[in-house]
Amino acid sequence: MIIILPLGHDRAITHFPYVTLGIVVLCTIIQAASCAIAQPEQEAGQRLMKEQELRSRIWREHGRKWAQQRVETLRGAEEGSQRDMMSAMKAIRRAYGDFFEEYEAGNVVERDDPDFRLLKSLAESRQQLPWPLSLGFRMMDLGSRPLALISYVFVHAGWFHLLGNMLFLYICGCNTEDRWGRLVWLLFFLAGGAVSALAFGSMHPDTEQPLVGASGAVAAAMGAFLVFHYKATINFWYVYFFFIYPRYGTFKMRAFWALPLWLLQQLLGLATESTFATVAYSAHVAGFTLGVVVALGLKMSGVDRQLVKGSEERATLYAQHPGFDRGMDLLDAGDDAGARQCFKDVLAQDKGNTAALVKLAGLEPDPATAADLASRAVMATRREGDRITPRSIYIDHMQRHPRAPLTDRALFSVAECFGDDAPQEAIAVYRVLLTVHGRSVMAPKAMLNVARIYRDLDNLDAARKALAAVRKHYPGSAFAEQADSLEQEFKAS
Repeated sequence: MIIILPLGHDRAITHFPYVTLGIVVLCTIIQAASCAIAQPEQEAGQRLMKEQELRSRIWREHGRKWAQQRVETLRGAEEGSQRDMMSAMKAIRRAYGDFFEEYEAGNVVERDDPDFRLLKSLAESRQQLPWPLSLGFRMMDLGSRPLALISYVFVHAGWFHLLGNMLFLYICGCNTEDRWGRLVWLLFFLAGGAVSALAFGSMHPDTEQPLVGASGAVAAAMGAFLVFHYKATINFWYVYFFFIYPRYGTFKMRAFWALPLWLLQQLLGLATESTFATVAYSAHVAGFTLGVVVALGLKMSGVDRQLVKGSEERATLYAQHPGFDRGMDLLDAGDDAGARQCFKDVLAQDKGNTAALVKLAGLEPDPATAADLASRAVMATRREGDRITPRSIYIDHMQRHPRAPLTDRALFSVAECFGDDAPQEAIAVYRVLLTVHGRSVMAPKAMLNVARIYRDLDNLDAARKALAAVRKHYPGSAFAEQADSLEQEFKAS
């Protein structure tokens, strides 16, 4: 068995993905609540056993006589000695099923018969799904529960189901939200879920097993991502077992290869999909198709360009230079070299154009030059009060050029931007600074900030080790005095 999971890609965003992360949080809360609420499985099992015993008694009392009156349905069973055992069993099952269809329709006994009423009650209770499966979608309930077309998206069949969907949602959804804006992205996501549910329901209209999971809506995001970022490089992690020894690693693949291969896998699975399928391949194919069609429609109609411009104007950083728009058009068309030249021309004419600097940093192929551009972009965006873009620049740069670190001041600024929102990430960036720029004037400041973060995390041992390192490497300095002051604060608290 081989497991392949996406880790990220080389397309950065300029807005915080509130809607995408909100969907992740909501799905996680519902999954946690479903685990916390004890499902009445024992009670359901008792009801099922009682129903089976009741059906057996009804068959003994009424079924044999009913079948004898319809010789054609029982003939295969009566002639079992003359036929093979398989034919006899099929005839019996057919007679059994036909009988209970007539019985439940009220054509065998009176409707006020105690067994008739009890069987009907047990069947109805079996069809009532427990929470949160009651939020799932079934085609048979579409008329009475139309909101299930949306609610099923936020329910999952377990933690692995949830984690897989949310990982793919984060990989593709953040960029779609960044491009189209929060409202359009949310409507698109919900539409993808609804269309996927209808596609699955049309193939399995009579199934009692509810459809759950965001995979159809996520597939729509994947289709849109393929249209707009088909040249994106996606990083994957894989693991497989060679005998009993695991083998794992990473590899990269362009989106125009990875996503169509995923779609091909879904199409192959669609050929074997059944009512009791654990994977809704039809929902995946429908969602992906919708995403591609909608994205192409918006792109060809020019609506996408308007949405992108609106997104740039809402961003903390946006350009007014006409050459910037030309560079974005070339970037969307997949001409990275042409877009890079456009952004260089913009900076040659307007050295303070931060948006062009950010884009150029994400396109530069040379590691050293990319590190210089990314460092400048981090400092420029930080000066303008932006705490989101520096983080995106850093993550994007480290994915593309992991061996070309940013400058000491840029790393310090990135760590500050992570700050309280992501303390562990901030510590990781400070450690990079200390490893690469250990003799920088920013190093003792980084150590002190690491100590403060550990204090806020209630990890006083780690905080004291950081302070001890400051006193050891910078004895008698102002930094050592700050370390002593912080140590006193720890003791006082």
